[in-house]
Amino acid sequence: MFARLPRELRDMIWFEAAAIQLQEIADGVTKCSSPGAERQRQALVGYDDIPSHTEKDALRVYVQRSRNGDKLRISVNEFQTLVNRLPMATVCTEARSAALEACRAKVQMMNIIYSIEITPEVTEDFSDSLQKPISPQPTTVVVTNMIMAHPQPPEHCPPGFDSAEHVVDIVSRVFGSGVTRITLNPWAHSHHEDLESIYWPHTEKTRSLERWRPTSTYDADRIYDLDVEQPPTIAYMTPDRHLHIQHTYYTEWEYDVDMLCYHLLKFYEILDASKPKLPRLQNISLEHYEDGGVHMSIMATYRDGALRIDWDDLGPSYFYNFGYVY
Repeated sequence: MFARLPRELRDMIWFEAAAIQLQEIADGVTKCSSPGAERQRQALVGYDDIPSHTEKDALRVYVQRSRNGDKLRISVNEFQTLVNRLPMATVCTEARSAALEACRAKVQMMNIIYSIEITPEVTEDFSDSLQKPISPQPTTVVVTNMIMAHPQPPEHCPPGFDSAEHVVDIVSRVFGSGVTRITLNPWAHSHHEDLESIYWPHTEKTRSLERWRPTSTYDADRIYDLDVEQPPTIAYMTPDRHLHIQHTYYTEWEYDVDMLCYHLLKFYEILDASKPKLPRLQNISLEHYEDGGVHMSIMATYRDGALRIDWDDLGPSYFYNFGYVY
């Protein structure tokens, strides 16, 4: 009898069944000690329902790139693991499709773990290379670059991202064009790593500005607009790479403002690169880790033609001690 129902009605029934199964599983799980199990639990419960004191940890997708860079392969997809937890996912194609849609509605954030297979003794097999963006297509993507998380010295690590264009290309190829927020999640062994170590090599425009520091308020006018009438906690950078901030705030927190400016220069590289492939991108943030925990957090929003930050959203120590600034 069920098979004789119209397809649209069957899909509605399957979707409701999937939602019920998801809720039953979510009601039966508690906080997990295993990181992978905890990520599954948070996805089931829903990130909006995670207590503020609990760190949100997105489901992971492990992406490998071939040595010549033209192919990508998904080695681990924790979203598919989540779908497989629903008993109905193995019933039939229609049921699995409904299970996938129900899970997609729950998951709006994914963490892409990016690495490059460069081990000489391993023969690359990219016959299962990625042909189109995977499901789900989240609005928030965490980008983890494994180069600085590698336990060996940096010179023995696989190369990281070549540029902001490289980051945008990987994100769009894996998740499609609907991403609205990118959170960069690099690791470093020391806070003395330079800016390019936690991002990628500078563009010429960024390099010319990043290595320049004002020696006076008059010099600062070359890169800062210090006569802005706005709340003191708000700062914004325009496409001409001028940071607009209150004069009193700059004079009181000059070093910290300089550090923030350097990071916003890198954020702008992403914005410039995102226009053709990630046209909806509006938010860029950095959650930077060293061995032992979070070192700094920066959040910026692109609105009204400028990249804006609120000092109240920065923490716990947003500035960075670059090797040449002493």
